[in-house]
Amino acid sequence: MKKYRQEDWWFEERHGWELDSVRDAITWVDDQLISLIAERIRLGWTVARLKSRKGLPIFNPAQEERVVNPQCYNKFHSKGRRKFHS
Repeated sequence: MKKYRQEDWWFEERHGWELDSVRDAITWVDDQLISLIAERIRLGWTVARLKSRKGLPIFNPAQEERVVNPQCYNKFHSKGRRKFHS
């Protein structure tokens, strides 16, 4: 099945898509999302097992900050500053 990219939409709108083609595209995206989420869960469990073996805490506030808000983390740390939590 064809991979659909955002930049393809202008072309498809100009030339017209059939409903079934759009539904196929949605199904393809859904399949990719499900696969990625399943892989993310598997990796998360792997991290938990590794932390358990090494006696590390499950929760790591610094890692959560890097994942949840990477732009703020990168901007903040690129200037050599430390963040203090209140």
